[in-house]
Amino acid sequence: MLITANTTLCSGNFAMNTGAGSAAITVGANNVQVTCSGTRLVGPGPVGPDVSPNVGFSVVGRSGVKLIGCSASGFQYGALVQNSSTVTLDGTHFDDNYTDPNQGWVQDNVKGGGVRLENVTSSSVKNSSFARNWNGIELRGCAGVTVDKNVADHCTNWGALVTSSNNNTVSNNDFSWAIRGDALSYPNNWYGVDTRDSAAVVIDAGSTGNLIQNNNAQYGGDGIFIRSVIGTCANKNKVVGNTTSYSPHNGIESWCDGGTFTSNTASFCDYGLWLGASDSVTVTGNTANSNKTDGISTQNGEDRHSVIQDNVLSNNGRAGLFLAGGNYQNSNPPVSDGQVWNSSQLLVQRNKITGNASYDIYLGLSRLVTLASNSVSRSKFAEPGTTAVISAFGSYSGASGRLPPTAALATPGTPRIGVATTFDASASKLSTSGGTLDYTWLIQSAGSKFAGGLPPMLFGGSAGSKKTFTFTTPGFYDVDVTVTDGFMGSLASASVPVAPGGVRIGQTASSWTYQCQVGDTSCNGTTFVDDAAGIEGSAVHLNTPAAFDFAMLTPAAKNLNLNASSYGKFGFFLKANDPSPFGWQSGPVIVLNSPGGTITYTPSTILLPTSASAGWIFVEVPLAGGNGWTRSDAGGSLSQVNWVEIHADTWDAGFDIWVDAVSFY
Repeated sequence: MLITANTTLCSGNFAMNTGAGSAAITVGANNVQVTCSGTRLVGPGPVGPDVSPNVGFSVVGRSGVKLIGCSASGFQYGALVQNSSTVTLDGTHFDDNYTDPNQGWVQDNVKGGGVRLENVTSSSVKNSSFARNWNGIELRGCAGVTVDKNVADHCTNWGALVTSSNNNTVSNNDFSWAIRGDALSYPNNWYGVDTRDSAAVVIDAGSTGNLIQNNNAQYGGDGIFIRSVIGTCANKNKVVGNTTSYSPHNGIESWCDGGTFTSNTASFCDYGLWLGASDSVTVTGNTANSNKTDGISTQNGEDRHSVIQDNVLSNNGRAGLFLAGGNYQNSNPPVSDGQVWNSSQLLVQRNKITGNASYDIYLGLSRLVTLASNSVSRSKFAEPGTTAVISAFGSYSGASGRLPPTAALATPGTPRIGVATTFDASASKLSTSGGTLDYTWLIQSAGSKFAGGLPPMLFGGSAGSKKTFTFTTPGFYDVDVTVTDGFMGSLASASVPVAPGGVRIGQTASSWTYQCQVGDTSCNGTTFVDDAAGIEGSAVHLNTPAAFDFAMLTPAAKNLNLNASSYGKFGFFLKANDPSPFGWQSGPVIVLNSPGGTITYTPSTILLPTSASAGWIFVEVPLAGGNGWTRSDAGGSLSQVNWVEIHADTWDAGFDIWVDAVSFY
């Protein structure tokens, strides 16, 4: 049926012979309301799970459409809404569509279920049910959608999927028992059983700004899972007031940064909140009791610049709070597998952490951990030899009702090696609760994962409101300051690029040119422009459609005439973007050209980032070779370098590279 005007459908069950790629009912006009008075469409069975599903109700390319009280089961999707805005689904029932409890680990390769919203904006789904589906409701590429007061229990994959979707609200829904696995039974065959990443709520593929609030996410494979399996990490989402208990794995699991986790309950799981690989998160007012392993755990991934405050963590099987820059999993006593992640600048304050089986607080492979005014009844433990700059002060009762101070950190542009640089936190302020400000600093190499142990700690400890430091090696560094008032604290941090000294070359776009592999005419469209968003002022941005080995070179006139024999290194800041799904074939390869020949430096691994969103890196080449670089001489000499080539090669064609502070030093 094609509906193009307001329509009320009759009551009854209507058997529909709807094939793949078709809909039983299609809304074909804007501002149409379809009211179902006891109407239930019964499909022939789910078919066409990918680009051509059969669906009960279809709304494509419309605005202002309302589906009121409609029902559909026995389809791949009960309802499909695509490329539409201001659509309302109210009181609908899209239960018992595609599901398969016997699937293995398929992630998003299998699609189907209750409601699929794709490229939908400013719409709402409320007071409806999508129970016993594969996925209850899917938000794909959506923005400004509200999903409120729905029931989507007993789904076999995900109760709700939020992927490539921003600024949506998912609230007051029942997504319980979203679980799939072999012979699961609570509690006898439950904890640690493979549930194939089934979960009540999954947030993935760069989704940001979403509010997940007051949902029932109990008995899911995971309760709420924020991750980067389908696409990039889903950063800066808010998870508030949800109940995520009784998961065989994690009540809340997050791999992504900038999240807010407030007033959730995550008890009787394996782990209450697993926050490994989550930087700059705020974890406040949560309850995580009686979990098999830990109440809150940060391990097997970096965790930096995070605040853990006002949580209740009691009677957990290993630790109430487990903070570690390694992979300790469920072992007790904790034993790391040797992987080392960046766990630093963590503020743990005014938490009630009591009665946990082995440790109330466990710290391992971590730096600058501040324990402020916590109630800890049993123990706290800092792993010998792996922790540094750990402080504990204040009292739980004394901090009651206090507001924390505000930390502020001013950074002085881009420092150079060998030049004293002052970092200033003097703009930090006490709250109305008063106290005396104290400052604890940490300066170390930036990075999320390290080989062979933690990076050198360049400075750690108290130093007043200002810290002056001289860097000796170019690259990226974390500069962190924790500001405390005697009872509570706050954090400020900066990722600081440190530039080399020496002599700069290629500082403007006009000083660069290019050369292509013989016969590659595609690279004739190559451009160089100055980009104001550089590391040290403007950067040089290369864009090329080149399909084969390509070199950007400076100076364009090939007249550098530099005696580089007194320098030990060549280095530069680099950012890159390669849209090819196959990535880079090689690069960057550095070639120094002299009158008598060349010297070539080839890295042991490809260093070029594939996405500009990954940000800048610093590339450093020892002119003598070594340290991951192979030097090949073909008649060249460091005593006279006339031009420098930076080579790259993608498996497809076309890419971007940005460079800044290109230097011999």
